[in-house]
Amino acid sequence: MKKLLMILLISLGIFMSGCEDVEFYSNQSSNSNEENIILGSNDIASTQDIKNIEEPENPLDYAELKESLENGQVPDYVYKVTVERVVDGDTMKLKLENGESIRIRTLLLDTPEDTKEKQYLGDVATQFAKDKLKEGDTVYVETDGPLQDNYDRYLGYLWYQDGDEIKMYNEEILKEGLARVAYIKKGVRHLDQLYDAQYEAKDQKLNVWSINGYVTKYGFNQDLVN
Repeated sequence: MKKLLMILLISLGIFMSGCEDVEFYSNQSSNSNEENIILGSNDIASTQDIKNIEEPENPLDYAELKESLENGQVPDYVYKVTVERVVDGDTMKLKLENGESIRIRTLLLDTPEDTKEKQYLGDVATQFAKDKLKEGDTVYVETDGPLQDNYDRYLGYLWYQDGDEIKMYNEEILKEGLARVAYIKKGVRHLDQLYDAQYEAKDQKLNVWSINGYVTKYGFNQDLVN
């Protein structure tokens, strides 16, 4: 009888241990589901949806966001849109889900002018943007600080698909030496990353950095190339 009781107690212990394991993994699964809800597809139907975006308390860093987007998980402060048209190297027109168009100014970035005013390498910067951001392509706008500037342009870092990789446009054009880091105000989440890209181009004297003094604190000195 004592032996039978001992067997029953051991069996009960194993059963309870198994229940604890089941509960643990069940909780893990629940947390994972919550994360997937936060990191959804995030299609933006209208400008009102953009204006409802709140600044995150703990945004993903550069590497984390890149990996998240490559896995198809879009944080709630990033919105997915379609390229309508490239205006120049730092300004694009994007289309929302409802067909509405918005104009975006890329954060922390300034390229030579290529619209009313023509500056040296402005057309090259525009062509670089057209090569990377083709009409109809899906891109992601990462918000950081104010959603719009004084000209009602939307602000953000622009992420795009390049093969199997997601890249940040702001960074890539700086690496090519076709822009300078500028307009440093409230949105500075990736400032160090962009400064590194600028330093790389400057060190190699690429494009705007090939003419000493062309890049200035306030823009580009066209007098040097006229």
